[in-house]
Amino acid sequence: MHKDYETLDLSGVFNSDLSFFEDAHEVELGRRILHGLPFAFGDRESAACVLRIGSAETIRVPLPVRIDWLIFAHAVLETDLFSGGAVGDVCATYALVFSDG
Repeated sequence: MHKDYETLDLSGVFNSDLSFFEDAHEVELGRRILHGLPFAFGDRESAACVLRIGSAETIRVPLPVRIDWLIFAHAVLETDLFSGGAVGDVCATYALVFSDG
């Protein structure tokens, strides 16, 4: 794990359980290391343990402190990649709004 990175607590904005995953029983939750970086996913005991954002939705997540890096871990539920779809298609768009506008 990289000591200069820490997780952001998103539990206040989690809005869904795992029922929309085909393989919900295989989804790993809790603290995890992905590519050497720490992430914190929800837990199965909570009614809402993930942040699910639809294609036309906007979610605001205020950051409690000044940060230098913001790294996202996300999952794509539907893709045509395995049936010949193109690699590199846009699957998410993030907009960051700084406190000074």
